[in-house]
Amino acid sequence: MVDKYVVHYWLNALGLILTALPVAYVEPMYQAIVNLLASKDLECIKDDISAKLDFDQQCLLMCDLYPARLLSLAHAVWCHSTTGGLQLLVQAMKTSWKLQVKTETQFLYVCHLTAPLLLRLSQERSKCCYDVGIAVYEMLYNVDKQVAELQYEDLICDFLYHIKYMFLGDSMRHETDRVISQLRPSLQRKLRYIGFMQSDQSTVVNVGQ
Repeated sequence: MVDKYVVHYWLNALGLILTALPVAYVEPMYQAIVNLLASKDLECIKDDISAKLDFDQQCLLMCDLYPARLLSLAHAVWCHSTTGGLQLLVQAMKTSWKLQVKTETQFLYVCHLTAPLLLRLSQERSKCCYDVGIAVYEMLYNVDKQVAELQYEDLICDFLYHIKYMFLGDSMRHETDRVISQLRPSLQRKLRYIGFMQSDQSTVVNVGQ
């Protein structure tokens, strides 16, 4: 049993070890994320998701939530990864994760996975940051078509504005306009300052799946 006050040291050590080993040793972590997204385990964090994914708080409360534990391990690994090593993350975003994300909880979990890495990607590998941004919008499109009501709509919009104004600017203008124009009216209204579409624009272009 690891003491709750030192568990972070263990996670940091795991991150150091895994990133020092060949890529094959890190790939199971990515598969674990895919398996989590495809399972019912995320249902336990559906309410108050940010608090339940706060690994520090969960440890102090002596709660063992697998999604929070896997999230913290992933961040420990990526913290010690080279920029080239983060290509696995970008590839997972564009392929296996994107295919699994159909609910709001799945989408927000992926956002929690990737958000802390955006600054580093924007500084070291801007193309990767761009690809992550595109994947986020395409996942949101899929969720919007699957979910009748979004519980965290304002939080999602805040995150998308954060991506635009802190990291990507207008470099995604065409792609964001293309996706936003197909979202539900409430999202279009809240995201109207991200793109340059006119509010009465009616042209719809299908988002690539």
